[in-house]
Amino acid sequence: MVGEAVRLRAAQMRLQLTCLSRTPPTHAEKPHLCWTTGNLFCDRIDFSGDCVISAGPLDGLVAWLQRESPSSLRRVVALSSTSMHVKQNSSASAERELAIRLCEAEAMLVAWCASRSATWTLLRPTLVYNDQFDGALGRIVALARRLGAVALPSDARGLRQPVHADDVAQALLAALGRPESANLAYDLPGGETMEYCSMITRLLANAAPRARVLSLSPSLFALAGPIARRFPALVGLTPEVLGRMRVDLVFDSISAQRDLDYQPRGFITEKNNR
Repeated sequence: MVGEAVRLRAAQMRLQLTCLSRTPPTHAEKPHLCWTTGNLFCDRIDFSGDCVISAGPLDGLVAWLQRESPSSLRRVVALSSTSMHVKQNSSASAERELAIRLCEAEAMLVAWCASRSATWTLLRPTLVYNDQFDGALGRIVALARRLGAVALPSDARGLRQPVHADDVAQALLAALGRPESANLAYDLPGGETMEYCSMITRLLANAAPRARVLSLSPSLFALAGPIARRFPALVGLTPEVLGRMRVDLVFDSISAQRDLDYQPRGFITEKNNR
């Protein structure tokens, strides 16, 4: 989501880019845009530029840097995730491993840049969405369209700050030209803070208006969880994921506002899905 938003913004700005993805693009090539395919974790990827914007897996970026060590690189702006904060004490080993992997990748990127006299900026977005409803929120939309309803516990009131992919792309590109952001990390929450249940209600009003949001008592919802996970589409609804519906996940954007002129939009509404 974010990589595509970076591409579109860069095209508007007439920036000369070489884009990398694991699969070929479906859109037509543009005069100011080159495209290459490859896997950061294992493929040889030639590079002769001085800046990298990474909207892919951070550990993949680090693997490529350590393997290829591009001598011309002087600036790296890369995505990490607020999951490194949220999931480091999770009861699920897979989630703890994700947080550890993010922390280690950040540390290795910092060390690599320091050894090459390159500067880095790390951006950690919250829950990313786009107008096509891809990603985690997109899975909820697909489920609602298929079943006609989404069930939530009545106490799903943990606070959320969903962030639009285009706002994250703006921050990535802004960091390239902001010396004050060098060697710093920023959390990137969205422009609006709301309860989890309100976020889902507003999402479905926009993307699946015929679907209903069912509010279940916490005890009934707890009984329904193990049954729901028997279906392939719902296997990701682990107890940890469901439990976080009740937990506030709120981050501060003051530093990003100051250094990157970061001004994220509010969450989608029926009348404003921009």
